[in-house]
Amino acid sequence: MKLQKRFGYSRDAACIKASKALLGEFVYQGRLTSMLEEIQQGSSLAEQFMALLYEAEESARRHQDESSKKKQKERESVVDKLYESILSLPAEEFPDTATDPQIFAFTDENEPNLLLSPVTHTGMMSEINLRLKECHSWLSTWMVTGTGNDRNTYGDLVSDSGGWLRVLRSVPPIERRGEFGKLVNQLGSTGHLYSFSRITTFFTKFSTAYVDEETGEQKRWTSFRQNQVLENQAEKITASIFSSYRKLNFYLSVGRCIPKRCQHVIDQNEAQDYLIEKGVNTAKAINVVIDELMPLVVCHINSLIPRDGLPFTEHQQEVIRNAIIGYFRQH
Repeated sequence: MKLQKRFGYSRDAACIKASKALLGEFVYQGRLTSMLEEIQQGSSLAEQFMALLYEAEESARRHQDESSKKKQKERESVVDKLYESILSLPAEEFPDTATDPQIFAFTDENEPNLLLSPVTHTGMMSEINLRLKECHSWLSTWMVTGTGNDRNTYGDLVSDSGGWLRVLRSVPPIERRGEFGKLVNQLGSTGHLYSFSRITTFFTKFSTAYVDEETGEQKRWTSFRQNQVLENQAEKITASIFSSYRKLNFYLSVGRCIPKRCQHVIDQNEAQDYLIEKGVNTAKAINVVIDELMPLVVCHINSLIPRDGLPFTEHQQEVIRNAIIGYFRQH
């Protein structure tokens, strides 16, 4: 995707319209360019453009009254100032990607240091905002920035939209009625909050034969097919297993407390303590959780498989185990 070039700010809000005009991209002689690039390169097209600006400036002076004309002569030409500003901008392209803590320094002689650090790509922000305008079915959240003429001080994107931006909706989780109580009751009755709902739906497929889509022949699962499906679904399965712990962590963060009648379950179980305190970030803690969880997973899956079905093999257990390890290392 080709993104429109933007600086993301105008420096002087009064000059933002000129900034937009210079950065506007167009096709000239089969190539995509902008007037800013043409002026920096000193092309013939840029010479014609500058000549038009000087002519427009001179025409504006002729239409002024005598007092204004005298005052204008004392000033430096606006077009000359614009031309000097353009030439002072860096001619090289900004890199497409940057990694923290990469910083770009642009320092003129006898001027303060100017440091630029990587921020959100304003061209990408503009593209997202344009595409969200087509999403009327579910995206209705707006952000209003600035009032009156001061919205131009926030950059060209906000100026283009008149201060109105569509934003991706990000709503904090809301406590459902009675959900905290259900979690506490499960913790007290079963001793854990592991959720096997997705596993129940998914692993019953391994206990039956399947029909070959090409031949229509009924076949049993092969190791290749098992591996492929397991690897594709392992991340979702793992997230489902620990979904109840994420909910409990949220309720604890908003000031809820686990009743004393359930506290003994946590005190006597090291894995529960790690999970509730979000402390599963070391190899030792991960192993403690896995040693408690895997026997429950294996037992649950085997209970789903009928006597004539395929067993839940050690290889499949290892795939799930590795997925859990990867989950905790990423979170």
